[in-house]
Amino acid sequence: MNLSLRAKVFLLIAALIGATAYLIIMDLGINAGRVHYGVTVEGLQVGGQTLEEAVATIRERGRELRDTPVVLTTEGFDCRFLPTDLGWRVRPQATADEARDVGFSGAPFGALADRIRAWFGGVAVEWQGGTKHEEVNALLADCERQAQGLGLTINRFKLRRRINRAIVTWPRRNFVIPIADNG
Repeated sequence: MNLSLRAKVFLLIAALIGATAYLIIMDLGINAGRVHYGVTVEGLQVGGQTLEEAVATIRERGRELRDTPVVLTTEGFDCRFLPTDLGWRVRPQATADEARDVGFSGAPFGALADRIRAWFGGVAVEWQGGTKHEEVNALLADCERQAQGLGLTINRFKLRRRINRAIVTWPRRNFVIPIADNG
């Protein structure tokens, strides 16, 4: 059987469309009722879990983050705090909902792009919620007083960003307090 070039192109396009539809249907079946595979919350794997399982996983990590001190250090002093000291609290349901939305919202193209990213590179979701501005300012002021006693000046902007990053980092590690260049 000898097919014309036009028929071969048509069959190739039909096969590609069929294969794509099959992969999309398989992906929807595999991830039905679950957080899409490849989704993490700040490094915590929640992909493949049901929403309830993801909430429980996030809640447990949130407790660890909440109850483990954050240590910021530099030349001769450190600033320590618990995330709750800054008003940070665990929001497992909101965080799990955000993780669950990956590949399921922004249809059709946004959802498809999220699914492809999740399968091939992973998608990182941030913790929902944040710190209270006043409490962070109080911590910054305390760190600045300590630094001034040693003749150092803190880069307040960088330290604020570092505090927010340190709160959600697991396992905990010491973060360096950024010192402003006085020269």
